[in-house]
Amino acid sequence: MLSVLNKISDEYIECFEKLEQAASQTHTDYLLIGATARDLIMESVYGIKAKRQTFDIDIGLCVGSWGTFQKFKDNLKNQGLIESPDVAHIMTFIPTNAEDGRDSIRLDLVPYGAINDENGEISWPPNGDVVMSVLGFAEAYESKELIEIKKDLTLPVTSAVGLCLLKFIAWVGRDRNQRSRDAQDIKFILSNYEQLPGIQDAIFDEEFTERFDHDIEKAVAAKLGSDIALICSSQTLEHINSGLFNHADELKLEAFATEMQTRDPDHAQHNLELIKALKEGFQNPYIAPAEPD
Repeated sequence: MLSVLNKISDEYIECFEKLEQAASQTHTDYLLIGATARDLIMESVYGIKAKRQTFDIDIGLCVGSWGTFQKFKDNLKNQGLIESPDVAHIMTFIPTNAEDGRDSIRLDLVPYGAINDENGEISWPPNGDVVMSVLGFAEAYESKELIEIKKDLTLPVTSAVGLCLLKFIAWVGRDRNQRSRDAQDIKFILSNYEQLPGIQDAIFDEEFTERFDHDIEKAVAAKLGSDIALICSSQTLEHINSGLFNHADELKLEAFATEMQTRDPDHAQHNLELIKALKEGFQNPYIAPAEPD
């Protein structure tokens, strides 16, 4: 278990306590995802500060029915959170010491689980006309990190690998004008993945350095790709491959590489080489040899 004791503000701790109470009372598994998870893992745990920060909390909720999702929301509402009148998955938390609601925190609640269809999508009631992909959420939950934020309060948070998985899926599914943040979040993790525990040794032990003639950056990218692939279901592997990595003309890879660092497009070629290395690791992951009997 990881720890960020004394590193989280009182406002966020108060919000997380209400979230944990709702999960406990409705018997619901949940997972922190998105930029909040990125900041907790990369900055609060490992001291790697992201350039882009967020004040929202994105949460994946594993539910068996839409009724359970509503019960979870009702529990939060009974604890003082405000339900959005227009968007079913948005709620607002106003901390006890907030002045005029200026320090409010937005929660984005995304349900998944038994309510998914065979394509890993949910259709929002009442009409089912709003469809959202939740592919990869189950894998992100299974590969989660547990982070202690205060005594007797531990949060399930998506790992850096799980976050990259969700970001790849989000990028594949979004319109071009909405997906640059997903690519930039992957670039941030890719640029700092070597600093995470065990990665420097693993790129040598798992022979990623040999694959890329001892180019450390490419070896780290391939290691990240391999680690992502190893948590994926076959459906998720196929989704990412068909949506990004199997394009022979490389147009999508080039677009992804450009969007990874929009402020410095001259780095696009370098990014392209790294994303190709990540692709190679994703499509040819390291499989540890079986232990002898």
